[in-house]
Amino acid sequence: MTLAMQLTPKEKIRLQEAKDIAREVGLDLDLNHLLTQANRMDALDGAIHKMVVSEIVFYYAALDEVLAQTVLSLFFGEPPPRNKKTLTFIHHILDEMYLLKKMNVMHAIVPLPKKVRTQLSSINGIRNAFTHSFFPELRKEHHKIKKRAVQGQGHPYVQRIKNIYGGPFESRDS
Repeated sequence: MTLAMQLTPKEKIRLQEAKDIAREVGLDLDLNHLLTQANRMDALDGAIHKMVVSEIVFYYAALDEVLAQTVLSLFFGEPPPRNKKTLTFIHHILDEMYLLKKMNVMHAIVPLPKKVRTQLSSINGIRNAFTHSFFPELRKEHHKIKKRAVQGQGHPYVQRIKNIYGGPFESRDS
């Protein structure tokens, strides 16, 4: 009897979800080692959570860096000079600001479209939900989001991220 045949129906579904998410976020994983643990469902849930969080944090950090570079250019020109004043600004101001504050500073100088501000706020909320909770679906913000993905659209978490981010989350297999 193979290991896959020993799985319960729920475990088989969860394993497939984990493999689908790994494929969608471009990871080449062998998840079979998780199946030897005593509580396979917890192990699979943990693997799914780690993959989703890592993808969210990766793109959140990229957006944060784009905003930081844009704010830096607005204050110091393009390209910004490499001097003590610029480094002080980076280390003591930009590095201390979170994404939404950078967006607000940028918006005060160069008005951003409402859609962009709304999307950045949404991205920030998703990042906070996933990085500050093992169960983001239980947070009050989640109740505003439809809980089920459309059939064939992938895992609900990944689909929600794709809807907000667009391009970077397009399936890497296509």
